[in-house]
Amino acid sequence: DLGYGFHRLNGKELEEQPHLFDLLQIWEKPRRGHRYILGVDVSDGLGKDRSVVEVVRMGTIDEPEEEVAQFVSDTIIPKHLAYVVNALGHLYTWPDGREAMAAIECNNHGLATQDMLQLHLGYRHFYVWEVFDQADPQKRFTTKLGWSTTPRTRPILLTQLRDAIMSVDPLTGVSDLRVNSSFTIDEMRDFQTEGALWEAEAARGAFDDCLIALGIAHIVAYRLMAGEREPLE
Repeated sequence: DLGYGFHRLNGKELEEQPHLFDLLQIWEKPRRGHRYILGVDVSDGLGKDRSVVEVVRMGTIDEPEEEVAQFVSDTIIPKHLAYVVNALGHLYTWPDGREAMAAIECNNHGLATQDMLQLHLGYRHFYVWEVFDQADPQKRFTTKLGWSTTPRTRPILLTQLRDAIMSVDPLTGVSDLRVNSSFTIDEMRDFQTEGALWEAEAARGAFDDCLIALGIAHIVAYRLMAGEREPLE
């Protein structure tokens, strides 16, 4: 059993929860034949920042990409977050039986989460870092795992995320990336800039961890689809 203590809350238990931290919110259960990406932003667990695991279902020609589950915590430490990622990865599996692809931001604490997943939990399916400006397509992929947010990649991440959220299908009225979490929507309200989009950040006292985790999941899904809105098939 890879649930690691997760269990469904009944109505009474849910009413007694003071907040939604450390709870797994699910808007759509795993569906056969779909591919899922885990975008992971890791904090130190000291309450000053938030660790977030976003589960995104990749879009198809029939339906848009969607945020289907989310875990948010301001107390869990990086190594323990690995167990949450492992459980979600084995819940939202790919059609070929592999776990969901884990795209972990490894700038800081995320490296500890990824290390625990790979070396101690036997997780197999990670995002492999791409060099976006590599002239030779055969050399785009490195030997490093995880996502790295840098001054060069942050503009790409934020631009792609904004474009996906703001682009609305004229027939269905649904955006290319459907957002369901109140955490994520609240962060959008407090994500501000007085200049370029890539300079945007959370307002004083606010957070942007859900947005970054969602952005990572989205850009990885976008890259897997070769930058196309719809699968070539």
